[in-house]
Amino acid sequence: MAQHVATVDQYFTDESLARDSKPKATFVVGQLCAGKTTYRKKHCVRDFVLVDAGDVYMKLNNGSWADFGKNMVSEMKQVCFAIAARAVMQQRNIVCELVVDSEDVVKVFQAVQDGLTELGYSISIVDIDCDLETAKKRNATRQTDNISSYYTTGYVLKTFIDVMRVKKCGELESGVCDVCGTRVRNPEGHLLTTRQVVGCPGYWEKVYGQQRESLQLRGVSSFEDLKKNPEVRTELAERFATETTPWMVCGSCISTFPVDAGATHLHAKRWWECVAVYDLPGVGAVPLSAVDMGDGLLSAETKPVASGTAHKTQRRWWEFWKNSNKHRHADGDTRTQEPK
Repeated sequence: MAQHVATVDQYFTDESLARDSKPKATFVVGQLCAGKTTYRKKHCVRDFVLVDAGDVYMKLNNGSWADFGKNMVSEMKQVCFAIAARAVMQQRNIVCELVVDSEDVVKVFQAVQDGLTELGYSISIVDIDCDLETAKKRNATRQTDNISSYYTTGYVLKTFIDVMRVKKCGELESGVCDVCGTRVRNPEGHLLTTRQVVGCPGYWEKVYGQQRESLQLRGVSSFEDLKKNPEVRTELAERFATETTPWMVCGSCISTFPVDAGATHLHAKRWWECVAVYDLPGVGAVPLSAVDMGDGLLSAETKPVASGTAHKTQRRWWEFWKNSNKHRHADGDTRTQEPK
């Protein structure tokens, strides 16, 4: 995950911020080998954020185009989403290259234009063209570090569709505290690991308070009763100790935990910037021995608990991209890069 964060950061410069005018979304379109990349590299460099699945793939795959569309697809989509979402959140200029070669692609491309316009972007379409013989010659001499937009267009358009969807839902600007459920807005909050959370007795007091009514129906009438009930306490411990992703905690709840609030806030800011690509050190499920309810009576078992019972209520609100990654490309394309 650290590699993914570094990859996202490479696409951002101070110059790409739209400071005194509307942010620009420039789409360089044209047929295969028309000269789109040449134009982009000449006119849209540091003052634009590049959204290009092929370029991301090359960075993730150590500069190799091999197996594009087959290898590391999930990672590529995740990083592309992080780049596009961060650019939109921060109102940065965006540029991408597209091959708009079918009615289905045209429809999705228009939806992307409309969506970005609603988000305050000024749309610019640069149509690059050349004769067929020139395009064929260029394709025959294409460098292996340049994956054609013929293969990447579907990924890029799908990325923008996903970004606009979650932007409109407000998921890029805010979420909920994983402790109390109150709203946490970008760039507020604190990011904690599961070990930091379940290893704090104060957290378990909050859990009891939130679930008091249901626990009382099971004969647990106080937090002290909870600690003395091995069945219920183990059930709760297993439920929360399985969390594999970071916990977002609000400014009020952070005082519950014996952590450096300044450091945990910096982690949260980085998470917001990298849109769920960022994972802080130590993230992941923990063994029951890491759970501390304040009396030291929990199992000393060191094997991590099974993840199948992970708690699913009001958590993981930022995993919207996982579901979208299961679908086909926006234009229904399943192209893959062929050896040159």
